[in-house]
Amino acid sequence: MKSHSPINFRPFLVIALFVLSTAFAVYVYALEKAAGIVVGVILISGTACGFTVALVKFIRKTAKLRFCITFGLCTVLCVLSMALGANYVDFRETANDFSGYREVYGRICYINSNGGIVLDKLEINGERIGGKLSLKVASDDNSDLNSVRCGDYLHFDDYVSVGNFINDDYTVNGYSVRTGIVFYTDVKADDVVVSFGKSMPIKNFLRALNELFVGNMGERYGNLAFAMLTGDKSGLADQEMYFNEAGLGHIMAVSGLHVGFFILLLDFILAKVDKRIRFPIIGAVLFAYMIVADFSPSVVRAFIMAAVAMIAFAVGGRRDILSSMCCAMSLILAFKPLYIFEAGFVLSFGAIFGIAMFSDTIKRALGKFNVHDKVGEAMGTSISVQAGIVPAQIGFFNEIQVFAPIVNMILIPYISAVFIVILVSAPIAAIPGCGPLLKLGMYLLMPIDAISQGIAAAPFAVISHYSTFAVFLCYPVMFFASKFFMMPRGKVSVAAAAVFTCATLCAVPYPSAKDFLCVVNCGTTESVVYADGKTYVIGYAADRYKLKDALDANHLHKIDAVYLLGATDDTLDTLLYLDERYELGSVYCHEAGDFGVRLLQNGIDFRLTDDGNDAKTVRLAGEFVGYEYCDILFAADDADEIGFLHYAYVRADGVEYLCDGVTYYCNRRLDREFDGDYYAVYGRSYYIDLYNSRPL
Repeated sequence: MKSHSPINFRPFLVIALFVLSTAFAVYVYALEKAAGIVVGVILISGTACGFTVALVKFIRKTAKLRFCITFGLCTVLCVLSMALGANYVDFRETANDFSGYREVYGRICYINSNGGIVLDKLEINGERIGGKLSLKVASDDNSDLNSVRCGDYLHFDDYVSVGNFINDDYTVNGYSVRTGIVFYTDVKADDVVVSFGKSMPIKNFLRALNELFVGNMGERYGNLAFAMLTGDKSGLADQEMYFNEAGLGHIMAVSGLHVGFFILLLDFILAKVDKRIRFPIIGAVLFAYMIVADFSPSVVRAFIMAAVAMIAFAVGGRRDILSSMCCAMSLILAFKPLYIFEAGFVLSFGAIFGIAMFSDTIKRALGKFNVHDKVGEAMGTSISVQAGIVPAQIGFFNEIQVFAPIVNMILIPYISAVFIVILVSAPIAAIPGCGPLLKLGMYLLMPIDAISQGIAAAPFAVISHYSTFAVFLCYPVMFFASKFFMMPRGKVSVAAAAVFTCATLCAVPYPSAKDFLCVVNCGTTESVVYADGKTYVIGYAADRYKLKDALDANHLHKIDAVYLLGATDDTLDTLLYLDERYELGSVYCHEAGDFGVRLLQNGIDFRLTDDGNDAKTVRLAGEFVGYEYCDILFAADDADEIGFLHYAYVRADGVEYLCDGVTYYCNRRLDREFDGDYYAVYGRSYYIDLYNSRPL
């Protein structure tokens, strides 16, 4: 059989396609239950019939056993995927019944460095409910919450809201599916009763590990090293963003790269041990690492693929990356079918898909130009990974990291060495007096950090591109143009046609948005307004990342004007950042000062708010209150609330004195409710129909 024949992986591919189809049936079920059930029944019936026919033929010795196994596994995994997926969708629907002012009791399962707490084992109004709750606590230096740990229990009464499961554009909230966070609330520290419970060993271990790194490497590099080992990026500030822009964000998300490091190190240490003993040891260590990484999709994928490869090697069977990838995808989607809409899952499999499709082909092509095998292999892997993740980057993040292939090809060997140094140093540094050993890792991380910042700051490091989810159709096109499906003749024509088709799919424009006000998930009053084809940012422009997320989520690639309610220390940096990545128009503020001069020096059109702007400046007794646009008052955080009485709709961070007849769009929960008032819990984004003034 010729090398390009897909016979070797056909059973794995068939299983993966059926399970993938069932995952989409679950999505249809989430939108319309009857249609989802019909699609699911058709798929499962088809696999069951295929299994029955294959079994009869096998008994008659007219078919091979592998066909029975293939359709048998298809049936089992499809049933499992549909049942678990439908159960999760039904749970998310019932979760809406628990929104409102509720009594909450739950166990702390996660604490991040920013003070956020996640609870599991929830009881809401005395009823056990699945899912997790994200809790934002107002700081209090004397609160018992400053000393809580994972395993303790919290009890409080407060307003609970339910996060979106299906977004406004009919996409699934992949973050909620992956983390299990369903409920959100914010409370005051003195309203929470703490019951100290049994500690969670794995969480204590992670906290001790973080303290070990930070204590010896400092906040910046300690948290970076911790993120590299565990995938927990909660301690990173701006590092995550510029690492992503440089194309190196994957080193902080536990993935196949990290699992590869582990296997390389363990295989070296256990090189002289018999493989019947060595492989189980490696598998056990990888499983423990998977627990530490909180079963992230990428590390689970890498674990399954590594296990398949080790089993194949142990029994002397053939190994190929596409077989193990399809096996991993089938098993993960059987238990978590909606992971297909989670960015990390798609990026992880997209990278492996690209390697399987094109890495060897690129290596052989470079070999014809006398490129060394090692260099060709590095270039082939880097380019194919980028080809595999570009559709996901466009589909989920609306961007392309231009320098990623070159950066990864050059730096991955060095990053591999740094990872191994930190991994080996950590257990030794835990010995009293040996902590300074980690400083070696700190010095090794400095070049990576500096290079990432430099690349992220380079012109055209990131290109913004907006498209529909049709971009994901690039993956089947890539498959048809790969070595597994390519005909011996016409390779150049097929490749050219595939590139043209992928470019066309990426160029499909996203439909124009309806006019809306987006309350941005931010600690201050930030809003994105889209009206009559124009985009406005109104607020303090304090958090560039949250504003970017809001703009990208709504497929907005230009900002016609920014109306500043005031200037914080981060405002200038945010505006320079937005000017680099979007088509930025004028910036308005009610006062100029040195801030306005610095904007003009950087080529940004700065104007005073009374200079012909679309939003009307509102003042009370000469004091600035905010801006009026579409009959909504966008109020400054320190504005006199007496000025709110003249408006039916007020957008503010929070309000102390509420008045009848006024609808408040706030970040934080209001202290009391009025009929017709709409607001959201602190830390979540929501949308308002501009012309009907109703939540979307």
